[in-house]
Amino acid sequence: MRGKYKRKRERRQMLANLPLSELALGTKIENILSGAGIASVSALAAKSGAELLALPGLGEASLKSIVEKLSAHGLALKQ
Repeated sequence: MRGKYKRKRERRQMLANLPLSELALGTKIENILSGAGIASVSALAAKSGAELLALPGLGEASLKSIVEKLSAHGLALKQ
């Protein structure tokens, strides 16, 4: 069982170092995030939903899309 958890942790770490483009969030969302200095999946996951909603141009629908894409890869936003 330990190997299974180790592999999951390693996969999450690998995903966290990927550029945002790997999540296929869409050009608008990627532009907003990169304009805020968020360039990697790990930088995105380090933000809370409230922090992201404070970004100009990023609304509830965009936040939902971000949460879904992160969740599909076993990641989540900061609580």
